[in-house]
Amino acid sequence: MWWGSTLLSAYTNRVFCAENTTYQFHPTYGKIVSSERQVNPMGKIDTASKRYFGKPVNFADAFNFLLYEGKRVIDPARLRELDSTEVALPYKDKAVQQIQKQRDLLKAMTDGKAIYVILGAELQSEIHYAMPVRNGLYDFMDYSDQVTSLASKNREDNNFHGNAEFLSGLRRSDKIIPVITAVIYTGIEPWDGPMSLHDMMSFDDEVIKAATPDYKLHLISVADIDDADFEKFQAKDFGFAMKLLKHRDKDGDRIIEETNHRKIDTDTANFLKVAANLDLDYEIEDGGVDMCASLERKYKEKEQNAIAGNIQNLMETMKWTIEQAMDALKIPSNERAMYAGLVNAK
Repeated sequence: MWWGSTLLSAYTNRVFCAENTTYQFHPTYGKIVSSERQVNPMGKIDTASKRYFGKPVNFADAFNFLLYEGKRVIDPARLRELDSTEVALPYKDKAVQQIQKQRDLLKAMTDGKAIYVILGAELQSEIHYAMPVRNGLYDFMDYSDQVTSLASKNREDNNFHGNAEFLSGLRRSDKIIPVITAVIYTGIEPWDGPMSLHDMMSFDDEVIKAATPDYKLHLISVADIDDADFEKFQAKDFGFAMKLLKHRDKDGDRIIEETNHRKIDTDTANFLKVAANLDLDYEIEDGGVDMCASLERKYKEKEQNAIAGNIQNLMETMKWTIEQAMDALKIPSNERAMYAGLVNAK
């Protein structure tokens, strides 16, 4: 198989790359090490989107949709922000470089006293065909960090029973915290990327397939959500935002009109202006933004600019004055000053 020979060649040459990390075979230690390359990652959603999805109420709503069919199980008040920079040193040798990766979002769910699950989110505006590997790396770096922390605490307390615990750094009773990473994909095209590590592989032997560990992708793809299911989102206007992202190219105006002048949360409106590339001017009011009114103003301005263009065309083709052109088009007297300003601005 061609991909097998490519990987073998890359490994033999001791350097291969994945996304923004360079992996290199260390000849002295016989191990693969990695270092970050400074690149501009494609398909990453912008800072405004990270801020929006990172709001505890929206973050919790996304995971409740993914894991619990929209039921309010994850409480945003019990989410705790974690450092999204993942650093792991899988080997003890000081000469081996650290692996460093930057998650988009990372939070811990607590019961008020202790963390019981770590939730990460990767925000994608483009399909990423290596997502299972990428997310798996994040998760196992989290697990590696937990093991390192436990071992450090155990050694500090000299809290071991027997050589096995001492050598591993962990006590037999030690447990690590589960990590769940979701991909929130906001692209227009349906997700056709791999949904698991096995999807990225080709198996001719079912025994080999069964013996190869898999990694499942947890995906929220706005393009693949049925419209009726957007109601499962519970946070204020979050379902509306996700639905508008799905339909922004063809039916975005219809989705906005369906709000029927209901005030939309200001953070949601500002996020959508960037993420859905909305050509709307907002008027921030008490209670939020009337996006429907913004859309109506856009239509009105478009109509007025078209009429101003007609006035200008008559002036140029008929050699008329602006008053003659407006008389021909029966422009009301109370609107003539406004149209004169538009024509003069052209």
